[in-house]
Amino acid sequence: MNFSEEVKATLWGIIDEMGINVSDYTVNPEKDFLRKKKWDFATLVKFIISMEGQSLKNELHKYFGYTTDCPSNASFNQRRSQVSSSAFEFLFNTFTEHYQNTSDKRFKGYRLIACDGSDINIAHNPADTETYFKCGKSKGFNQLHLNAMYDLLNRTYTDIVIQPS
Repeated sequence: MNFSEEVKATLWGIIDEMGINVSDYTVNPEKDFLRKKKWDFATLVKFIISMEGQSLKNELHKYFGYTTDCPSNASFNQRRSQVSSSAFEFLFNTFTEHYQNTSDKRFKGYRLIACDGSDINIAHNPADTETYFKCGKSKGFNQLHLNAMYDLLNRTYTDIVIQPS
C-alpha cells in the first residue's frame, strides 16, 4: 500500500468509527441517523469530503456510479443538516493527530507555519444573514472565510477556523 492509499484508508477508518457512535456527531442524537436509509453517516461524510467543484447533482451521480437509484439533492440536504459541525472538527483533529506524530521536522528548532485565508462560496440562502452578501441589484451570495495554518516542513494542517466572511 502506497502512502496516499494509507492516508485514505486512515481517513475512511476514522469516519467508519465515527459512524459506530453516530449520536456523538449529530444535531439530534436521539433521532438522527437511526433509520436505515441510502445516506448512513459514514457514506454522507465520505461523500462530502470527496466532493469537487461540480453541481450537487453531478457529484451525486459520479459518487454513486451513475445509477438510477442515486439519492436526490433533497435527501442529501436533509441528511447533511443532521450532522453537527463538531463532527468535522473531530474528524480533522483526529486525522491530523494521526500524522503529526510521524515526524517532527523543524528549521533551526522552530516549526515553520504558514497561515492563509480563503473565501468559500456556499449554497445560496438569503435567510442566512450571517453569511449572505448582496451587492447592488445582484442576486447575492453566501460565503464563508477559511483560515488555515499549515506546517511547511511536516506537510500537515495544524489548525483551521471557518467563520462568516
